[in-house]
Order: sequence, then C-alpha cells, then structure tokens
Amino acid sequence: MSAVSLTGITVRYDSRPVTHVVDLSVPSGGWVCLIGPNGAGKSSLLKAVAGLVVHDGVITVDGADLHTLKPRARARHVAFVPQQPIMPEDLAVLDYVLLGRTAFVPTFGVESAVDRERAAWQLERLDLRGFELRPLGTLSGGERQRAVLARALAQEAPVLLLDEPTSALDIGHQQQVLELVLELRAERGLTVLSAMHDLTLAGQYADSLVLVRNGQVMAAGPAEAVLTEGLIGAHYGADVQVVRGDDGSIAVVPRRARQTTSSSRVIRISDTDEP
Repeated sequence: MSAVSLTGITVRYDSRPVTHVVDLSVPSGGWVCLIGPNGAGKSSLLKAVAGLVVHDGVITVDGADLHTLKPRARARHVAFVPQQPIMPEDLAVLDYVLLGRTAFVPTFGVESAVDRERAAWQLERLDLRGFELRPLGTLSGGERQRAVLARALAQEAPVLLLDEPTSALDIGHQQQVLELVLELRAERGLTVLSAMHDLTLAGQYADSLVLVRNGQVMAAGPAEAVLTEGLIGAHYGADVQVVRGDDGSIAVVPRRARQTTSSSRVIRISDTDEP
C-alpha cells in the first residue's frame, strides 16, 4: 500500500502562483478529496502529483521522491484520470485502454496476452463490454469518461488521481464508478486523491475532505467537519442547507433564492359576459 505526501507545493503558471506552499498527505489505502470553488488550484495539485506541471516542494509515494522517477517508473506508482483527457477520435477503445499498460510493455515490444486480458477486464467492470472496437469519437461523454477511467485502472498503480471523475456521468454510472473505486481500495489497498465539485458525493465516498481556495488549504477533516453551511457559504459564496441522514451521511442542498412576487388581479371573462 502507498501513502502520498505533498510538502510545500507551489505551482506556477507563467510565474503566477496558483497554489501556495500546500502541505497534504493521504494515508495508505485512504481516500482524500479536494473540494473548493472553480480556480481554487485543485487540478493543479493533482497535475503536480502526476508530474504534468513544474512545482516547488516535494511529493513522495511510499517515501520515494516522484521528481526523481522517470516517466515509466512514475506510471507504475501513479495513475491519473484528467478532467480533459486527450482522446484521438479514430483510436479504438481497447487500444486506448491498452495505453495504460505502457509501463509494463518492453521498449519496442508489444502488449502481451496478459495486458489485453487486464484491459478487457477493466472494460467489463466499467460497463464497456462490446465497445472494444468502437472509435473513441463515436462514444458519448459518459462512455468516454468511463474509458479514461478504464485506461487508468489498467495501469494497476497503487495511487489513483481522479479529477472530476463523475462530471459527465448519469447518476447510475456515477455510483458504479465510485463503488468500483471503493472495491479497489478493499481489494488491493488503492490510495486515492481526487477533486470533485459534487460535495454530496465527495462527503459520501471520501474518508476526508480538503477545502482549497485561492491555492491554499482552508479546512481539512471528515465530511461532518468540512461540509458545514458556514464554510461552504464563506468559500463558495453559496447559500446551502446541509442535511444529515440517520445513517450519518451528509447531503449538501442549495437553497433557492427568495423571489419577490407581485400579486396580480386575474379577470375572467366568460362567453356570456358583456364587453
């Protein structure tokens, strides 16, 4: 099992910092979810762990400094499901998912039968059986998102990074994907760091939440400590109601703004009324 540690992480774009000396840790086999308004720096933190953006500070997995690892070695440690993946329109679904096995394929080699079996199994688990030969460009938004997740899971890395993994999915597939992540945690001690806008789903599935705003950590802890009306109002500028179920679950429900309606007099004219 792997633990992720971020120490003093600052990400800059064109010399402008978007995160400010962030410290964060994910315990082995745990699930930490980043929440916060648009532009808070959530995706930038995930990209830093994935090695996709230059950053200051140190990121480790099981004590290994990811900055020192070559791409193939990093891919054996960390798999990433980006919010806006690059998906060649003409590439077949199975070939796309097989890209997740690249770290296991020898240089100038080809995928083995085992690689194809692992890829096919992920397609099965994500309700994409029969899609193997379909070009990516023919898939719906939800199907494409599940294909991206299948590719990441085919990597079989001990750490999974999820950037808005359910944004294009219907409610049934949202539940299917998140329950699958829970299964993988139980099966192989998968460690998960995600970013989600749906606060209710984040609170139901993650062990702990980290509220980020303007590139800084504003609050961290279990859902009941972070998903409060006060914190959400202060950092999202939203008026919400936090509903707690009998089973301890938490739902965040926006309150509709009060609307002022003016009374109007309704005049009914029957067929027999005089003009």
